[in-house]
Amino acid sequence: MRPRPALARRMGVLLGITAALLGAGVLPGAPFDGSGGPRPAEAAAGLLFDRVFLMVLENTDFDQAMRAPYLRHLTTRGGLLTDFHAITHPSYPNYLALVTGSTLGIRDNRPQDLEATSLVDLLEPAGVSWKVYAENLPAPCFRGASSPDGLYVRKHEPYISLRPIQRNPARCARIVNAAQLSLDLAQEAMPQYSLYVPNLRHDGHATGVREADAWLQAFLPPLLSDPHFRRRSLLVVTFDEDSGSVGNHIYTVLVGEMVQPGASNGRWYNHYSLLRLIEDNYRVGTLGREDAKATAICCLWKR
Repeated sequence: MRPRPALARRMGVLLGITAALLGAGVLPGAPFDGSGGPRPAEAAAGLLFDRVFLMVLENTDFDQAMRAPYLRHLTTRGGLLTDFHAITHPSYPNYLALVTGSTLGIRDNRPQDLEATSLVDLLEPAGVSWKVYAENLPAPCFRGASSPDGLYVRKHEPYISLRPIQRNPARCARIVNAAQLSLDLAQEAMPQYSLYVPNLRHDGHATGVREADAWLQAFLPPLLSDPHFRRRSLLVVTFDEDSGSVGNHIYTVLVGEMVQPGASNGRWYNHYSLLRLIEDNYRVGTLGREDAKATAICCLWKR
């Protein structure tokens, strides 16, 4: 008996995603149990999007990122923020800023255990599910500085630095190895808020933007062709910081069915603006830090 065409297409997409994850050095094995929360029928609807998938690459100037072929291609599929900025240097406080609305006084890359609330403390009471997919993560709730192979580093995954996450096994179990992504797609169990943490090769930290761009070109097309991933979903690709300038001007693109393809927005934004966009979309309020002062991203949407 031949598979139905729709089923065959979906199997092809999932095989493509699995191949991309294997290329990322992610071994499928036994999945980690990080619940994605409510199923789609129960999920709280967002104003602009119902699901957001945030990917953070590393240490690249805006102009350099725009010369990378696939990153440039994404700007034709979505909306480019041409005056978007990171908060500081080095990497770690920028990751914290993306999820807590503050650098929390951190000025270096040494991981800390911090008593601070974050975006997910706003999302959970509103019924908005969340998960972190981290490449090469050894185990859920892992608090080491790096994985044994050195490809996962804690400084690039901000939630495990927060004590309200650390001390709650059910919450830190939502920080999972990226192998879980293909399983969640197959089960239509994607959370509404996802942070995807590439390993040090794929985010460009150890290899440069050309390697990161080539990896994205293999990794993203199967996701963007998956109906469950696309449906009312916003993909955000950004960088933690530039190569070290005072201006900290970085590439950020938003892709989804709600975004005007090829649009651009020249207003000044930063990581706090991106956090505010997510907060406003799910109508959950703010954390009362720099996110409360930030202006949410506008002028790229179809309506």
